Amino acid sequence: MNKPLIFARIVTSLLAVTSLLAVSSCGGSGQKVTATRSAPTSAPSGAGAGESIILTARSSQARVYSSVTGSAYKTVRAPRPGVPLTFLAIDTDDSGRWKALLPTPPNGSTGWLDSKDVRVSKTPYMLEIRPRVRQLRLYKLNEILTVYGVGVGTKATPTPTGNYFITQLVRPSNPGGPYGPFAFGLSARSSKVKNWAGDPIVGIHGTNRPELLPGAVSNGCIRMDNTVITRLAKLLPLGTPVTIKAA
Repeated sequence: MNKPLIFARIVTSLLAVTSLLAVSSCGGSGQKVTATRSAPTSAPSGAGAGESIILTARSSQARVYSSVTGSAYKTVRAPRPGVPLTFLAIDTDDSGRWKALLPTPPNGSTGWLDSKDVRVSKTPYMLEIRPRVRQLRLYKLNEILTVYGVGVGTKATPTPTGNYFITQLVRPSNPGGPYGPFAFGLSARSSKVKNWAGDPIVGIHGTNRPELLPGAVSNGCIRMDNTVITRLAKLLPLGTPVTIKAA
């Protein structure tokens, strides 16, 4: 069974040739559904129904504060040179700070950012991954647009559940390779991959083994057909929320 390594190794091997893409348009295919549901993740004040607020650092690093009135306790840096540093807002306050999901371990880490250090944008999109049924669902304003069959982690190396967001997009030099033409890095890390020389970032990427989809075939990453990851790469901005369900 072909089991590509977790996203961190994609970045390590492709750093010299990857590029960040502008994301603004898309096409769609797959199983069309008409169901709607409440927002999978709560949106902070200022976001419309089904929208999420993305915070993009004004530089390659940002200070993180312990609370609305607390002092800075650490600095977060961009995942690699030339890639914007993004966060997913989950709350705000009249003080001018934003509470956000952080792109750093452990999974689900949060902190407060000063509004002067970030630019604010919105997205109507989110991804929901259901490992048990091996599906990825694309939402827009709380409505399911499309459902795709995907590859997920095995029993020994499961895809970690929780609320995350897209932190980077890389373009492998070989679009016919095991990671396909594009790969998203998430704020999620695997806790099950042992003897890992680096940050075990979980990703969403293409594949050169589409016959294995859908299935439990990876070290924790989410694999999809290359035509699908190409569409998503053109559609989803960095900071897009990604919920990985336990059931």
